[in-house]
Amino acid sequence: MFNYSTLGHNLKRGISSFCEKISGDFSRPTQKFILDMVYGLFAAQSCFLTKIARELKEKIALDKLVERLSRNLMNFDGADELHKNYFNAVKKNFDDSTVLIIDDSDITKPCSKKLEGLCKVHDGSKNETL
Repeated sequence: MFNYSTLGHNLKRGISSFCEKISGDFSRPTQKFILDMVYGLFAAQSCFLTKIARELKEKIALDKLVERLSRNLMNFDGADELHKNYFNAVKKNFDDSTVLIIDDSDITKPCSKKLEGLCKVHDGSKNETL
């Protein structure tokens, strides 16, 4: 018999421990925000704030929770520090022979030229950059 309750608790504790490592330099409210977002992203398997908020199962109204997450997300300015802390936390898993590729591009949208965060994407099958 598999104990799913223990598995869920251990998973949440692992996520919490990891978030402490990557957000240790931030204020306590920012640390809680990072934990809420990371746990919510994993649990909801979605990046929609409403789905993330539902998975947090807090005892406040859903719209107030979404509003809080949205406000914290808009005011968050520690992305560079968070990235640095993340790489420091995971670098022990890599050695000199590891190839790490980070693709920050978006899916190509050839008909849309002015979307927020749209990056150039190289299409290997056509050997062109869109």
